[in-house]
Amino acid sequence: MSNPTQPPLARSHNKAPNNTAPADFSPDNLRAAFANFITGVTIVCTRNEEGIPVGFTANSFTSVSLTPPLLLVCPSKNLSSFDAFQACKAFSISILSEGQEHISNTFAASTQDRFDQVDWQNDPLGNPIITGACTHFSCDTHQCIEAGDHNILIGHIKHFAATKQFGLGYGSLGYFNLNMERQNIQQRRDHMTQLGVLITHNEKLLMCKTPSGWNLPTTPHIKGHNTLSVLKDYLGKHGVSSDIDVFFSRFNDYNNNMIYTYYRGHINPKKPSPAVAKPYEWIALNHLHTLDFASETLEVMVKRFTFERENGLFNFYIGDHHEGDILRFTHS
Repeated sequence: MSNPTQPPLARSHNKAPNNTAPADFSPDNLRAAFANFITGVTIVCTRNEEGIPVGFTANSFTSVSLTPPLLLVCPSKNLSSFDAFQACKAFSISILSEGQEHISNTFAASTQDRFDQVDWQNDPLGNPIITGACTHFSCDTHQCIEAGDHNILIGHIKHFAATKQFGLGYGSLGYFNLNMERQNIQQRRDHMTQLGVLITHNEKLLMCKTPSGWNLPTTPHIKGHNTLSVLKDYLGKHGVSSDIDVFFSRFNDYNNNMIYTYYRGHINPKKPSPAVAKPYEWIALNHLHTLDFASETLEVMVKRFTFERENGLFNFYIGDHHEGDILRFTHS
């Protein structure tokens, strides 16, 4: 079995740990420190003694127990509705969906009738819940405990409903959209598939000079696009029009969470070598051994390519960057 091959790995850089300032227990600094814990956003509602709905925005929400089903939220003693929550027999929690930032802001800051500004309905216990929330809980009051400038209000869950919507997130930088985060993750995953090609013309191989050494032409795969089309478009931007023949190597590199697929390509020997701009160069095959490659494993792959080309018998490697299988092809 031939040695598996891979393009250069990302170079690691050691970073000094962040220096931490001495603790300052001012309320503003402590609030900012707590905000580094990323949470969802909830609206907590009940009715006061007159039956009027009251509510506030809270990210101090936590599940407590499954058996019995308990949760908690922490109303501040500074709330205008604090007395209602201290004395309530039941309350509701609505976990806001992404796009409901205005509802969070309304219940956090509005001095007007909050419930006139949002869509809501009654839950089975008669407490308001927010329309469009991704989840809501209806609770009987299990316990109310005084804790500093807040109370810990523990609820016994009597009813709940959940949807498949993404919840609204909140952290030190403000609101964030979980769906956008998911899309960003997917884009990063798409770029974890790399396409490369070994292109020859008149005993020369197209190479790319990088700060870490010589590499092959390589580009991220674009999800939903044909791999050969992506490669040809990439090469065309650098003035290279090449026939791409067949797979040469495909493997997973678990060290940097990448999938690499390499093809063989060639340009008609009757045509002149296309002019390419730096950092690309045509390197004579018999000079490849003098190059400083970007990685040892890339050098192994190029050496295997030149050996198999000289012998007219190409192989296709499939596996990971440690071990795999060699599939044999005849030279066309």
